[in-house]
Amino acid sequence: MAPVLSPDGKTLFVCNRFDNDISLIDLETGKEQCRIPVQREPVAAAISRDGRFLLVANLLHTGPADAELVAAVVSVIDTAARKVALVPEPAATNTAPLILRQSLYVIPVTL
Repeated sequence: MAPVLSPDGKTLFVCNRFDNDISLIDLETGKEQCRIPVQREPVAAAISRDGRFLLVANLLHTGPADAELVAAVVSVIDTAARKVALVPEPAATNTAPLILRQSLYVIPVTL
């Protein structure tokens, strides 16, 4: 669960797995700017090259574990608005997070 640095090097994004949110840390002041609520247990994140979106892999979905479809979900955070912009539904979009060597790949996702 490595923190993610913004492309401009000013903000650090930290997954707070058991608090179900993401901390935004201002690196100039060293203070937490805010927390953005996400789905259950965020465990990994990756930022777009332009820094507009943070993709967060959530270990658990919000539904029951014995549902017909049980899958991890990805929250897409709009970093400027500081809120979740999209949580794709795995059944509807066939999206799935794949974590390899501490990198997050989302296959496929359309914004």
